[in-house]
Order: sequence, then C-alpha cells, then structure tokens
Amino acid sequence: MIKTSYSSLDIVKFVCALLLVCAHTGSSVVRLDRAVDIVTSLYIIAVPFFFTCSAFLFFSRLKRDGESEKQTAAYKRYIKRIAMMYLLWSVIYFPFVLCGWVRDGVTPQSVLIYFYRSIVFTSYATIWFLPALLVGVSIVYFLQKWFSYEKILMIGVLFYVIGSLGYSYAGIMQKFPLIHYFYAAWNSVFFTVRDGVFNGFPFAALGAYISYSEKRINGMPALVLSGVFACLFIVEAFVLKYTVGFPVGGADTVLFLFPFTYFFFQWLLTIRLKSKNIYLWMRELSLLIFLSQRLFLSAIPSLLPSWVMERVGENATIGMITILGLTFSFSLLLIGLSKKYPILKKMW
Repeated sequence: MIKTSYSSLDIVKFVCALLLVCAHTGSSVVRLDRAVDIVTSLYIIAVPFFFTCSAFLFFSRLKRDGESEKQTAAYKRYIKRIAMMYLLWSVIYFPFVLCGWVRDGVTPQSVLIYFYRSIVFTSYATIWFLPALLVGVSIVYFLQKWFSYEKILMIGVLFYVIGSLGYSYAGIMQKFPLIHYFYAAWNSVFFTVRDGVFNGFPFAALGAYISYSEKRINGMPALVLSGVFACLFIVEAFVLKYTVGFPVGGADTVLFLFPFTYFFFQWLLTIRLKSKNIYLWMRELSLLIFLSQRLFLSAIPSLLPSWVMERVGENATIGMITILGLTFSFSLLLIGLSKKYPILKKMW
C-alpha cells in the first residue's frame, strides 16, 4: 500500500493547538470578552481530534505493514516513542514542581502521591495526553486481536458515555449515590475519568475504525453532519453549564462531541492537498505547542512575582499575544535546535 499524506489533518492539528493555548490563557491569565470566550470554548474539539488523528495514523501504518510480526514491531516502536516523549516532558516540568516543593514545603506523602499520579495520570497538566494516548492505543491494539474494529468502536462509545457521565455530567450523577460511588472510587485511584481508559481509548477506537473501514462519507454530507453535531454539542454544553453546572470538569466530554469528531474527521479526509513543507512544519509545531504551553501558562509564572502575570493579564490582547508568542517561539527554537541535537526530536 502507498503511504498517503494527510495535509488537511496537519492544518487542523495546528489550529487546534493554537485554540488550546488561547482557551487556557483565557482561563488562567487574562479575562476575555464574552464573545471571544465563547469562540475559544471550541477548544474542546482539540484533544479528541489529537487522539483520533494519532490513532488513525498509527493504525493506518499497521494496515500497510500487514504481517503480524511487523505490526508487533511497529506497536513496540510507537509505545516506546510515546513513553519517551512523556518522560522527556516530565523531566522538563519537574524542576518547576521541585521549586514549588522547596518554596512551599512538602511532605513525604505528597512526593509519593506526585510520582504515583505521574504513573496513573500525569506528571503535569496538559501532558496527560501522552500517557492517555499510550493507554488508549494499547487497548485498541490488543482488542483488535479478538474483536472487529466495528465492535471495538461500539465498546469505545460505551466507555465514552461512562466517562462523560463522570465528568461533564457529574452534576447529574451526584444525585445517584451508587453511581456516584463508582466514580468517586475511580477518581480516588486514577484521579479522573478523563484519562486513557474513558477518553483516550474511545477516540483511539474511532481513529482505528476510520483507518480500517472502507466506508468514506462524501465531502458535503460529512461537512453538513459535522456542522449539525457541532451545533448540538454547543447547545449541550450550554444546557449543562446553566442547569447542573460542571462540578468535576468542563464540557470536554459532552456526548455530541463524539459523533462530531467522526464526521469532521471524515470530511477532512476528503480534502486532498499537495504535500508541502509548510504542512510538515505545522505538524511538528502542533504537538510542540500543545505540550509546551504550560511552561508559559503556569510553570515559569509559578517562579515569578505575582505582579508579573498580573501585568501581563491587564490587557487581554497583549496577554494573549504574549503567551502565544512565547509558546510559538519556544516550539520553533526546539525544532531549530533539533538539527544540532537530534535527541530533541524525541519531544514530538
């Protein structure tokens, strides 16, 4: 099989990464105007898209390999790559955690909890995506040995609903003691249901299903349906927010987000663009921006006097440009330095 270039996916990943930074900046650094805040709230499409895209590309590679031994080798390489990426980013963020311990004090129990949390969830905010991706892809990889991708997708949908009920719909589930007890027990061990099992796996299953399925939806129907489900998940998010609220998380796991991701992804696959260096550049930048943003949103600011970030946040436009500019510049710097220090390429 001939390897296919999906430049449309690279463009959307890049836009999603920028949208994530804008949304996180708006929630922690600056106060956005109402209209801008609503637009940036669309960032909830980003993480599902990253999961789906990563799984789609990986399982497309497995499909090309064909032979079982080659697929096993490809899986081992992929898992090793994601694990190394997570380790490197954890090492980058750890000095800021350590400085916080020195400044605020720490107990042996807190240190143990940090390392335990790093194993079962994440070592720092946002990079939870990497271990969740590792878990999600692994579940699909092993399930496909016994089940069809259609059945795996059905299981994934079930897990997504369970995760959604414990996250975006947690306000409703609190009214049911037995169900609430299940989620409380899970969170006490794994910290959140927005993890590799209930969030990474469903979208990894979606990406794998799309990669192996011969069914493709034509451009216009796919676009229309993605638009319909986008409107539905926006309405769903507003209804939840202004009725029961989001006591655990946010609108990141609303139910209609799943079918939206499916049809939106199908639409993007109908767009054929000639391969260009700028698309490769976007592909590399997207994950770097995604993973490095917390350096400038919380890690470095945690070591600065409080008035510095207060000054940055005084003007929403300047604050947004500052955070975006720093994240973008740092990502470009890593790409540039990777030509001299190849180990840096393991960071994305």
